[in-house]
Amino acid sequence: MVQAGCRVVGLPNQPKDLKVSEFLKQRTAALLQAKYTGISEAKVIDYEELLRLETRSDLSTEEYYAVQKFRIMDAYGIEDPSILTPEWVKTYSNPKEMKVFQNLQALKNDPELKMTKQSDSYPLGKDQERRDTGAILHRLHQSKYTKLK
Repeated sequence: MVQAGCRVVGLPNQPKDLKVSEFLKQRTAALLQAKYTGISEAKVIDYEELLRLETRSDLSTEEYYAVQKFRIMDAYGIEDPSILTPEWVKTYSNPKEMKVFQNLQALKNDPELKMTKQSDSYPLGKDQERRDTGAILHRLHQSKYTKLK
């Protein structure tokens, strides 16, 4: 970077400015709330419109919110868009929540599937393997996450 004419300057270690930190937290919360509200109030689009919008790289904010609304409604099988309130979007638009819902739907629809703890997928073999992977497997066994088998 020095060859390009840039100068690197170290910053002194200063304590955090609590007013600035609090201001940033408030602004972040306000922006997220605006996003959740925007998604909940976005136009409902169909699959063809989604495909058209996904090919473009210059989506407006309203178009982006409409795409997100379609994805959420599709993931949860929602037909009535009035269900998507800002609070609902805040709670359930998380990709992990969507995946858990899809897994539960799959369990409900296919009785052949069964739920297993992650540790069941990693059986221990020889004593050496047990010493090498014991700590990892212990953490996996205590994991709250499960997967479909």
